[in-house]
Amino acid sequence: MRKTKLEDILIITESDLAGIDELVYNPVTGNPADWLDKGSDGGKIKDRITWPKHDDHLHIGTTNRDVMMKLIEKAQEYGLSSTENPYAKNDPNGKIDQVHAKNSFHYKEFQGQPKVGAGVDFSGNKSTLREFIRWINYNYKGKQISIDKAVEAPEAPKTDTKTDSSVTTTTTISKTNYGSSIYGVLGLDGKSLKATGDELWNTITAESTNDKTNPLNEEIARIKKMIDL
Repeated sequence: MRKTKLEDILIITESDLAGIDELVYNPVTGNPADWLDKGSDGGKIKDRITWPKHDDHLHIGTTNRDVMMKLIEKAQEYGLSSTENPYAKNDPNGKIDQVHAKNSFHYKEFQGQPKVGAGVDFSGNKSTLREFIRWINYNYKGKQISIDKAVEAPEAPKTDTKTDSSVTTTTTISKTNYGSSIYGVLGLDGKSLKATGDELWNTITAESTNDKTNPLNEEIARIKKMIDL
């Protein structure tokens, strides 16, 4: 008689909606009409949930490959557009834009072929998106499903970023633009101020190694470390 291994029967429950960690569309999840309009964040269903810049599309992040494929295929049946996922059926870009939060599900891909991302955006009219959200809540709530391994997608940001919810802005700081940055803030003569700024940069960074007990030099050293000079 064959013995059943633990991993053969183990099913991981990791969210209130099976395989779905994030589900947000402000007009519906932020103002639900009933229990089938609720969204999810961090795997937990919430009565009211809104994210900045999610008024015109439904964002979903999943932890299961088959769930993501099913959602994209079902959305197509509803006549919805799906984007920001390599498996998306009608994405005009065919790639993931670097406009999402640094650790977004959009920058993760499940293992295996065809390529399937862990995040997706759906768009269409509000009533259809509401129907789709209700279908998801009805079919995935309270069920159990395994977590699939996801790896970093090729489009994932490779630089340090500052994020504003779902929007990512890349910032670069170096000696070469230090003076110009001051110029930009003060609106003064760019050439002469840049030279002044570079000279000031060289002076304070040199001083920062001479007296580590000086509070100003300690702060300069901390800033240097932060910007990885």
